[in-house]
Amino acid sequence: MLLAMVSFTRPAMADDTIAITAGSRLFEDLTLFAPWTNTSNPAALSTFSMSNLNLAQAGYSHKQDDIRLYIQPETTSSFYAETKGYMKLGKLSLSGAFGYQNDHYDGLIYNSTMMFNSLNPYIIGDTVPGTQIKEGFDLAGEASMRVSDRLFVAVGAEYNAALGSKQKDPRNKNNITSLKITPGLIYDLGKLKLGITGSVFTSSNEISFSVEGNWSQDLFILQGLGYYKDEPDITYYSELYSGSGYSAGIQASYETGNLVNTAEFIFNHVQDEARSGSSYRLIDGIATTNSLIFSDILRIGTSGAFHTISLNGTLSGMSGDEIIQRLYPIRKPTYSYDSLATVSWIEDKHLITDVHVNAGYRYTTFIGRYDVKSDMGGNINFGYYSSGHYPLQTYGEMETMDIAVSAFYKRVFASGNTRITPGAEVSYRKNLGSTLSFKEQTQSIPEMVYSDFDVLKADLLRGIITARIERFTSGKTVRSFYIAPRFDYVFAIGDATETMTCYYFDATLGLTF
Repeated sequence: MLLAMVSFTRPAMADDTIAITAGSRLFEDLTLFAPWTNTSNPAALSTFSMSNLNLAQAGYSHKQDDIRLYIQPETTSSFYAETKGYMKLGKLSLSGAFGYQNDHYDGLIYNSTMMFNSLNPYIIGDTVPGTQIKEGFDLAGEASMRVSDRLFVAVGAEYNAALGSKQKDPRNKNNITSLKITPGLIYDLGKLKLGITGSVFTSSNEISFSVEGNWSQDLFILQGLGYYKDEPDITYYSELYSGSGYSAGIQASYETGNLVNTAEFIFNHVQDEARSGSSYRLIDGIATTNSLIFSDILRIGTSGAFHTISLNGTLSGMSGDEIIQRLYPIRKPTYSYDSLATVSWIEDKHLITDVHVNAGYRYTTFIGRYDVKSDMGGNINFGYYSSGHYPLQTYGEMETMDIAVSAFYKRVFASGNTRITPGAEVSYRKNLGSTLSFKEQTQSIPEMVYSDFDVLKADLLRGIITARIERFTSGKTVRSFYIAPRFDYVFAIGDATETMTCYYFDATLGLTF
């Protein structure tokens, strides 16, 4: 990864096959010109060639969200900066990225983990709202080598590190890290290419709580569907989320004439343990998630245009084990120790199913060979989600199913060295059916369940407006400057029990070199 980043300013040693006059948009459109880059295989770097192209950008985003799960923040503000690039040195192809992000979360309760998209139901948090701040760095790199005319081998790595905190009792401090390593290879049979990848993954989120004032506070460890166990009257507490996993993927592509078809299947397995107590010996819950991810992209080239048909989806299932353990002090005449006892261990106490399948069409026209002139298309997405705490007779289950359609359009307007690319997208999500069975108990949060159910079953209308204004230079170092604003607005319609809206704004300034 260091080699990739340090070497970006060195001249390329291979002839160009992809022009870079598209500037910063090429980072978005590269999967269109080099379909293998749409897969998880790092050896995809060897399937195309272009001269050095690098990007550096910084920006600010703000999101105000009523259409969210109960444990997600109401307001998120982010400052970010990143750089990334590609280069080729003979038979060696390199890519690298480095990013910094500073996030502020407001309106957040019952969640001190700063994990908002995980299927893990064992989330710890409190009911005292206060700004939570997370500052982190992301580092990624890939190196691919052409071993022979037919064989490409590669390795990729992703590392993330972040610190988080809340400056209000009970104060949580988060130390978050993750690492993923992915080797891969591609074997070229001419019109047919075959690939294989395998990944290993590890993560850690260590949370320490403290109370600075002269009072005690309560913590809640969620167990799924609004049920919880509590840790009352704490002045200090710690929790560790320790994750590990692996994935395996296969890829294949077939190319003949103006037709290219690329497909991929990936299996992911991740296990996340929530632990507390002395040396984190007590297990509060184990969440095991298995996912099957598939994608297929068919690109048909015509005179000055591409037709792209895509089909992709994710099928995920989470199984949660609910565990109750205790540490009992054992005292001897000359020493003492804590003995660990397991009170109960219930496998598959909570089950979650999350399914998304998307089909899309994209029509792209070009000014030259690699400069996009216009981009339009649409998608249709099917979603299914269920979350159940068992046995159903005692607890309950939530289930929703929906379908969403969307259409988008972008067009490039050129004037001298300046290119302006406005774009718009509209989408509509329609609920196809939903059921909820929930029994309120002493240690349950009914408003959490009812709020999540309303959000998941709501009919949503969404509009997106984007723009990219980029000016190209004649210099040899800096190739272009650009600004890219974006605005999203979503609102619930139909039988929503209350007014729900979400707006998102993002503005990015950057340059390519």
